[in-house]
Amino acid sequence: MSITLKIKLGFLALAFSLLSPFYASAATLDLALEQNISSVKDDVVVLVTLNSEGQDVNTAQATISFPANLLSVTKLDQIGSIFSFWLEEPSFDNAKGTIRFVGGATSGFTGSGLKVLRVAFKVKGSGSGRLGITDGAITASDGTGSNVYTTAKGLDISIPATADFTAVKAERSQQEATIAKQLPALIGLDVPFYPDATKWNNHSASFQAKWNVTSDVIQQAISLDNKPTTIPAASPTALIGSRVFSALADGVWYIHIRSQNNIGWSPTLHYRIAIDTAPPVPFKITSDSGFKTGEPSPIIRYVSSDVTSGLDVYSIRIDGVLATTTKLTNYRLSALLPGVHNLVVTAVDKAGNSTSQAEVLEILPIASPTISYVNRKVVLNEGEIVAGGTASVGVEIIVQIQNSEKQIVIEQVVPIDSNGNWNVTINEAMTEGNYYLMATARDRNMSSSFPVVSQSISVKPRPMLVIGVLEITQAWFFIDLIIILLLSFGAGVLTYYNWRGQLGRRVTIAQRDVINILENIRKNIDKLLKDYKGGDLSDSDLTKIEQTLKSMKSDIEKSSHYVVDNIREINR
Repeated sequence: MSITLKIKLGFLALAFSLLSPFYASAATLDLALEQNISSVKDDVVVLVTLNSEGQDVNTAQATISFPANLLSVTKLDQIGSIFSFWLEEPSFDNAKGTIRFVGGATSGFTGSGLKVLRVAFKVKGSGSGRLGITDGAITASDGTGSNVYTTAKGLDISIPATADFTAVKAERSQQEATIAKQLPALIGLDVPFYPDATKWNNHSASFQAKWNVTSDVIQQAISLDNKPTTIPAASPTALIGSRVFSALADGVWYIHIRSQNNIGWSPTLHYRIAIDTAPPVPFKITSDSGFKTGEPSPIIRYVSSDVTSGLDVYSIRIDGVLATTTKLTNYRLSALLPGVHNLVVTAVDKAGNSTSQAEVLEILPIASPTISYVNRKVVLNEGEIVAGGTASVGVEIIVQIQNSEKQIVIEQVVPIDSNGNWNVTINEAMTEGNYYLMATARDRNMSSSFPVVSQSISVKPRPMLVIGVLEITQAWFFIDLIIILLLSFGAGVLTYYNWRGQLGRRVTIAQRDVINILENIRKNIDKLLKDYKGGDLSDSDLTKIEQTLKSMKSDIEKSSHYVVDNIREINR
């Protein structure tokens, strides 16, 4: 898609983005032959149609490619197109083998087989080729201008060199005719593309009709026109048992068929085919009180028409939700809350084609009430919500309790006293959690105010213990108890490991002290043995020995107290 065309489509989508809040999901562009090709002497007419697949759309664009060696465009016919204006007029290039268009309508439409363009080709030679669609786009009339185009149905063509081509190659089986004793019965006709003769159809393309040829039949007659009582003339090709017909224009058509045996002709079957591919004419919506009003239930009016099949019903949607389906051309809306609403009225004809119109409807509010008080803490399964406030005299208050997920769980209607005060007590059970009280004023005409919302209301179980501002419920009590036990166990394990560490350190110290004492004693004994090894001792030697032994005794006494104290500490 070129930048210029993207800009054009962007402006077109913006121009219609406020028209209707519809749902967009899928739409197709289709190509079909208006009649079969029998030889190179024939002209070829291709219909470009749009199938909205039930969606509301208002613009489309496409580039159609065709085999330039087989075909050349002679005319682009816009008569009967669903588009009322063209951002880019349909054009063609026979050298490149392309056709281009960008079209739009002032209102949304829906249906299948909606005519976009009729293309007439001159056949240049025999052979096979394909007509395809590229660069396609279909814009939804849903307020967003989104592209709902999903696919295109191209067209394979085969142009024979002679006039011996037939669309359905079938022959009557060779069998001997039987002798009948009564007139043939009324023939049963099977038309798969138009299976219900009582209904209107919103699509048109080449189609096939099939019927039985019984053994007693010697002649059959079949024809197609728009007269309900035609008696067809005998035709040798009718004995084939099937025929392909070219695409039909809008209107009511009839296939006439009858059979002849040796007794005579059967009654003629007149098979009705009703086609309407055009949507109802565009229309406007009006409101008795205007589209910006304090009336919560305004009366809207709308009138459309359909020339071919006739108008069937109107569907009315408010904010995307179906309000009603009616045959009337006026409707009083149900009471709407204040604010801006999207209103869409869709006219549907008897073939299922539709045209939509949208308006923005603003409902003005009355004065909002006030919330003077509300208890914000409620005991689970025991407490109640008490609230009150003021409002204008002559209204009632719609009190709603909303949970944290914005779901309305309780609703009550509360009257206003003569002084303009309202009070409410709500005793209904609520699950644990946080809630909000909303109060909305409503008068006798069902006009509403914008709601006012309270601060959060907490619903909790009754606490088992209150310490200052701390409330401990039964559940939290057991949770706290488990936490305390776990912490105590952890502290005990930590204390044990600390005690084991201290015990190890004290054992090490006691072991070291005993070793030091014994080492000192050993050294003193070794010294005595070395100094007095000869055995001759003088008085001075004895004095030294005595002093050494006293020193050893003193060290042993001092160290024994220290070691004993350390060992005593180990047992603590």
